[in-house]
Amino acid sequence: MKANQATHAVGVMCRVLRVSRSGFYAWCDRPMSLRARTDLWLTGKIEAIHRRSRGLYGSPNILAELADDHGIRVGRKRVARLMRAAGLRGATLRRFVVTTTADPRASRAVDLVDRRFYSDGPDRLWVADISYIPTWVRISVSGDGVGCVFAAHRRLGDGDALEDGADSVGPGDGAGSASTGVRDPSL
Repeated sequence: MKANQATHAVGVMCRVLRVSRSGFYAWCDRPMSLRARTDLWLTGKIEAIHRRSRGLYGSPNILAELADDHGIRVGRKRVARLMRAAGLRGATLRRFVVTTTADPRASRAVDLVDRRFYSDGPDRLWVADISYIPTWVRISVSGDGVGCVFAAHRRLGDGDALEDGADSVGPGDGAGSASTGVRDPSL
């Protein structure tokens, strides 16, 4: 209400927000609480540490520096809340991962569905897509009769999963699954 006092009448805002005028003016004259003053002081310390780290430190590192170098013991969530309120964020360093190695000599694949990814009925149009999820595990994907093995280099494997996937789930079953190429006896 105090921020909008220049554009709206206090009486109207008090009626809309169902606050008494006397309560609003008492709040305006009331001194800042100890907690709010401490938060302002602590925010200054947090901003200085964040600036010294060139914007790299997040709340865990700032919390550790507050405790170790300044002897200030506060909660992790309080530091995170004050950083959020001040608009401070730590840097998240994530390496760039190339998920596709294109062959520059290969011609571009023909768009057989003409960018229309819907069909008139089941088993009339099959499309596929892969999502890159970084793992150390070799993954076999099988669904609607199609499967492939991806290793760490993200190129097609030896084709065993393709054959196993075709054996485990066939067209018309209506059952797609993610598997390791082992046939599920319930299908």
